[in-house]
Amino acid sequence: MSNLERQAAENLWGHWQGDTCIETLPEACCPADLAAGYRVQRELVAVSGQKPVGYKIAASSQAGQAHLKITHPVYGRLLENQVIASGDKAKWIDHPMSVAELEFAFRFDRDVPERAEPYEMDAVMAHVGAMHIGIELPGSRFVDPAAAGIAQIIADNASANIYVLGPKVEGWRDVDLAAHKVKMIIDGEEKTKGQGSDALGDPRLALTWLVNELGGQGFPMHRGQLATTGVCGMPVPVFKGQKVIGDFGMFGKVRVELSFVA
Repeated sequence: MSNLERQAAENLWGHWQGDTCIETLPEACCPADLAAGYRVQRELVAVSGQKPVGYKIAASSQAGQAHLKITHPVYGRLLENQVIASGDKAKWIDHPMSVAELEFAFRFDRDVPERAEPYEMDAVMAHVGAMHIGIELPGSRFVDPAAAGIAQIIADNASANIYVLGPKVEGWRDVDLAAHKVKMIIDGEEKTKGQGSDALGDPRLALTWLVNELGGQGFPMHRGQLATTGVCGMPVPVFKGQKVIGDFGMFGKVRVELSFVA
């Protein structure tokens, strides 16, 4: 890593620690392209001092890609203290990206070996041990992430903030996840509906994209790592004090309350 990439990472982490937002990184250390953004992201994880436990996919929906003016997803890294259990309270931080998203997540029970050719979906799923339901509460240190641009969004860990990990579900391998319906309920009111196909056509296809993207960059997926696969339905604005429920039908529900937590 260069000193400028370290500087960018320290700048972003300082704003995360201070709960402050910026319009853009200083010109001298602003990543110029996606590759530079990912280098800053990796340095941000190192600066945080926290253990990375997996990955999140961002911009897996057509709407999300259009908003960011890209034609592909991107990824960020999940840090250990960013993953909370269903039913926990999430520390509320007021920022420009105060939304909740319903997502599927997968945990690997086998390492995915590096290889030259891309993995097909079935080969990726053979390395998965469990599927979970969840709610993502993304966050950003940019006042307007879209205006900051995709390289800076990637540097800012692809807006990773909090992931509410719901229960491991049974019988998911026999279900058409692309057609599976979900809905979000906030304070008793239904706010959005979606289905698995919103995430790059199928959460399993999104996971396959992630495995191949990481492998191509020299970061194979390992046993025990968690991967979230992107929003189903639309992101919904949320506010302090609200109670958010993700209803995944036969797979159950995942819950979080948004409040200040010491």
